[in-house]
Amino acid sequence: MSDREQLIKQITKKLQHVSEKQYENGRSLSEKEQAEQDFFEMKVHFRRLFNRLFDVWHQDKGLSNWLEQKQLELQHYERKIDHELENNKARLLQEKRQLNDLENDLYYQRKSLVKGGEE
Repeated sequence: MSDREQLIKQITKKLQHVSEKQYENGRSLSEKEQAEQDFFEMKVHFRRLFNRLFDVWHQDKGLSNWLEQKQLELQHYERKIDHELENNKARLLQEKRQLNDLENDLYYQRKSLVKGGEE
């Protein structure tokens, strides 16, 4: 096997590896999108719950204050989770772009090697 054929074979293996990584990345992005949707639905349910509790217990100042404190804590955790989800999404999208760029580079290298062998 010539050096060119070995290089083509190595590039093909790298392309397979990149393809596997792209699949994993796509799966992770899908899971992240589902997690975002689930989290959004949970936030809506918690807001409804707190609104109902406030409507029922607004006259009891002690319980009302306690509910407000718990709602503030929940909002703090929601913001923290939102931030983590956004960071994770940005990281996955960056990884996706890098994998696509690497795939394009490898295809170009392989194409150049194949064309160079045909001449």
